[in-house]
Amino acid sequence: MLGIAVVGGVLGDLVWFQGGRRYGDRTLKTICKLSLSRDTCVKKPERFLGQWGVRVLLVAKFIPCLSLVSVPLAGAMGVRTCSFIAHDGVGVALWAAVGLAVGVIFAAEFDMVFAMIARRGKQALLVVAVALACYVAYHRYWCRKMLMKTLETTRIMVDELYSLMANKPLPAIFNIRSAEKRVLNPFMIPGSVFADECELQKIVESYQPDQKIVIYCSCPNEVSAA
Repeated sequence: MLGIAVVGGVLGDLVWFQGGRRYGDRTLKTICKLSLSRDTCVKKPERFLGQWGVRVLLVAKFIPCLSLVSVPLAGAMGVRTCSFIAHDGVGVALWAAVGLAVGVIFAAEFDMVFAMIARRGKQALLVVAVALACYVAYHRYWCRKMLMKTLETTRIMVDELYSLMANKPLPAIFNIRSAEKRVLNPFMIPGSVFADECELQKIVESYQPDQKIVIYCSCPNEVSAA
């Protein structure tokens, strides 16, 4: 079972890896549309991959936001195929081994749960389906609606920024895209400065209180900039 899980897992990941290598940023955007936390689904994996390199694949399967994006991101960042297969294989093996071990240890308890579901039949499936639908609706609709509402007063449009850049004093423009994202997409707003949103206080203290600060990123809904 462990061998089958590793072979299947690596083959499936290899497809996404090649997609990331061939299509780059477009593959990542497609993946994010499937994520429940699409506003941050790329930023966190980029940080992990930038800090730990391909070794992040050893634990990626255990971290939801990381497991979805790390594989195509590794391909987009030019990780060698043999290195990817080696690290991803170990990561899939660890993940599958934990799952199999849990199944062995709690076999009796799982049998009890399955027997209960079998007795309840459609009622049990209905409860699970409703719970899952509520969870998805909360994350994909309600949380995103609240986020968009908070951003309404803080967003600046392209034309507004262009007008500000033509007058004095010039606005301070910060590009907080990760180094990995800048490799995939090197274009930037003229005059912008690279910065890290985790050091927000340092950014603010470096400029005059009356100087407008504009922060931009590449996340859906500009969530990192917000």
